[in-house]
Amino acid sequence: MSIGTEYSRKDLQRLAKAEACAVRQETAAPVRLVDWTIGAVGTDRVYLKVLVRAYDGFRQRSVAI
Repeated sequence: MSIGTEYSRKDLQRLAKAEACAVRQETAAPVRLVDWTIGAVGTDRVYLKVLVRAYDGFRQRSVAI
């Protein structure tokens, strides 16, 4: 994505749910979306941190946005 792209809260929630679904497909077990936050590395790299609860504990994924 280019710098200056705007995301609404709804868009970020949709990305987080999609990542939880990806974990669910990988583990073939129930997964629950716990939380998501926005993180940044420097001034030009922004990512979405997604925290899910899987059968074996919590997992965190980072999604570039």
